[in-house]
Amino acid sequence: MQLHVSLETNPFDGFIESVPAYSSLTVYFKEDVSIAKVEATLLERYNQCIAAPSTNNVNSIQSTKHIIPVCYDSEFGLDLDKVATTCNLSIQEVIAIHTSIDFRVYMIGFVPGFAYMGTVPPALETKRKNNPRLAVPEGSVAIAGLQTGIYPATIPGGWNILG
Repeated sequence: MQLHVSLETNPFDGFIESVPAYSSLTVYFKEDVSIAKVEATLLERYNQCIAAPSTNNVNSIQSTKHIIPVCYDSEFGLDLDKVATTCNLSIQEVIAIHTSIDFRVYMIGFVPGFAYMGTVPPALETKRKNNPRLAVPEGSVAIAGLQTGIYPATIPGGWNILG
């Protein structure tokens, strides 16, 4: 993210845009720019980010905040009891922890519209289900590992549904 901010705020000649994901950054640039020059520039910027890590610029990235209402009732939170038991928490604690932070959308993938968000507090870290459901209801909010996500359609899935 720091490299992304560096490129967006101080673009090199021929830079078009950069698109961050979980552990990668796609950099688009004009055809007439030398790939070797772009590689050298990116390596230099990356090394600068490593030498002087800062989250100040990362937090200044313009973004849109979305408030997603979630119903944690047992009718919708199909795995809420299991998550609470696995994490040695009450259902109320799971809900309080899950709603206590703002999540960043790191990437869209798996199926169109599925937002991989993070990072879930370690107290809620859970493994994927051993046997995925064949149909997770559209709009389900789920967690797996240190990620949370919202199912954009009724599709198969192996995450733990909280609401």
